[in-house]
Amino acid sequence: GREMLKLMRSGEAGDMLVELKPLRGKKGQIKGWTKPPRGYEAVTVMEDGAPVQFGMKSDFVDEFAPRDPQMSAGLAKGVRMAMGTNLLKFNATQASTDFPLANVFRDIGTILFANKEYSNFIPRATVELGADVKAVFRDAVTRSGRYNDYINQGGSMDYLMATADTWGDASRKKLAEPIQGVIDGLRLLGETSEAITRLALRERAIKNYMKQGLSRIDAEQKATLAARRYMDFGQGGRTAKTLDNFMPYFNAGIQGHRAWMRGAKNDPIGFTSKITQVGLASSGLVVYNIANNPDAWDAIPDRIKSSNWVITTPWYEIDEQGNKRWKYFTIPKPPGISAAFNVFEAGASAGMGKDVPYKQIAQSMDDFMGLGSVPPTLGAVLALWGNVDSYTWEQIYKGQQNIELTEEITKNTPEWAIRAGEITGQSPERLRTAKSKYFTYRNGWWDMSAATVDAGLSALTDKDLSEATKKVTKPEGMPIIRRFFRTTGSEVVRERISDTAREFHTKKKRQKRELDKLVEAGDKKKVDEYIDSQPIEFRKGLHQRYWNAVRNKDIPKKYLDINYILAQSPEDKAKVVYDEWRRADVGEREKIDEYVRRIKGMASPRFMRMYNFYKKEGESN
Repeated sequence: GREMLKLMRSGEAGDMLVELKPLRGKKGQIKGWTKPPRGYEAVTVMEDGAPVQFGMKSDFVDEFAPRDPQMSAGLAKGVRMAMGTNLLKFNATQASTDFPLANVFRDIGTILFANKEYSNFIPRATVELGADVKAVFRDAVTRSGRYNDYINQGGSMDYLMATADTWGDASRKKLAEPIQGVIDGLRLLGETSEAITRLALRERAIKNYMKQGLSRIDAEQKATLAARRYMDFGQGGRTAKTLDNFMPYFNAGIQGHRAWMRGAKNDPIGFTSKITQVGLASSGLVVYNIANNPDAWDAIPDRIKSSNWVITTPWYEIDEQGNKRWKYFTIPKPPGISAAFNVFEAGASAGMGKDVPYKQIAQSMDDFMGLGSVPPTLGAVLALWGNVDSYTWEQIYKGQQNIELTEEITKNTPEWAIRAGEITGQSPERLRTAKSKYFTYRNGWWDMSAATVDAGLSALTDKDLSEATKKVTKPEGMPIIRRFFRTTGSEVVRERISDTAREFHTKKKRQKRELDKLVEAGDKKKVDEYIDSQPIEFRKGLHQRYWNAVRNKDIPKKYLDINYILAQSPEDKAKVVYDEWRRADVGEREKIDEYVRRIKGMASPRFMRMYNFYKKEGESN
């Protein structure tokens, strides 16, 4: 610090350091210092036993004098555990069998767009990057040669894999050796995948700097700095790193955004050119998919299309319900910038006569703006008590309402979730989604653990065991490969049915609300005019609603609600109405019997049979 103070006073530090004037009191004593100019921060050093301040560029302050974090290490660890951040990061990154290869594709996209080292012509840039990856691959894997040069020249840093390391040395030593070996092996794979792309970028930068006339040594130094700075997960201010304890990958998201914005700022023409080239290629891929495999394309969820380039195939299998389940390939899009490509894809989809995929665009914009995800524990709470999936922001269980939570089961609900629901009294489908907030979807370790639990409970039948074996032995069930080779499910069909039903019922709800206002106003002419203005298929029902309203105007609303809420079950209606009848006095009971006869659709034979049965049983008791 004192040496830097000397450099500042001599002017040898250039604009990295600026002088701050002392503020003196009436007696000449130093009471403080002038504020640093914009872009600088005050740094304090001791000189001759007294504090002295000078200004340093904000970019260098953290490197020179790390500031106290906004949250103590102990509190931060407690928050990460309570929010589930540690568990999610461990499963999604460090313990993931899919992360190493998938991350290579994401890094490649970021390198090509966020740097000027590669050609602006994407095909040529891809060939250049491929050659560089080939050149550095051995050194990255063996941690030798170029890798050692990179480290010795200042390239040592925390990779994304390291930011997900939630196991301290003491905790790791408590694990069984085979488990330690698996965790360490997966971390090695993940860090190797990140090292390969860093060294490839450095290799290209060395070539570019040497073409500019720099010596090999100088070129390597500058190239190492470029490879490190293109995305440094160790960077980030105190606020960002504090929020990272709550929201998984918040700080990593910021660093990714910085890389994109830096690339756009440093080379706006090249950046725009690359976006346009890849965007047009994305459009062409959409045209290919719709023209050749439209059914397969329609069966793929928007959230998959939002974060991946999709290549459909004509291959499919027939499930037990007779539906086609299509095979397709996916390639991860670079995070943060996928929204731009999705806009191109939306245009191509509309040009092919499809509806504009607004949901796909919205999901990619949400990924771009969100930077991080909802805290896992909060996501689990929303799932269990709100029936909301914080990933799609849609209802989790969309089946029959007014049932016990433990019966919220679909044909795809796994056995472990059903058993857990029986034990906890919770919804199996909600438990299944809550689990995914900590273990992510398609987590191989969880799949194996769940299958083991099912087997231990003797829940696996021969059929279940056969299906589990098929899943593991097929490409879409194998680690790593399943990230790129997938099979469609029934999700899109369910969403389409749900959207159609929602649209239909929303329209009917609006019609009923408008009609009820006119009925309440008592203007029969306006009622008739309104009904006649509606589509013909709704008119009969609206007329019936009007006459029911007139006929039932003096009936307490709760009996009309019983008929409406339990519309599909006469037996349920009978039980609820009987409970009201049982609590009423003699005169009120007669009125209830009258209401039953007057409310259209209530006094069906099934209803009356159960209603009279309950009354008879009640009198005998």
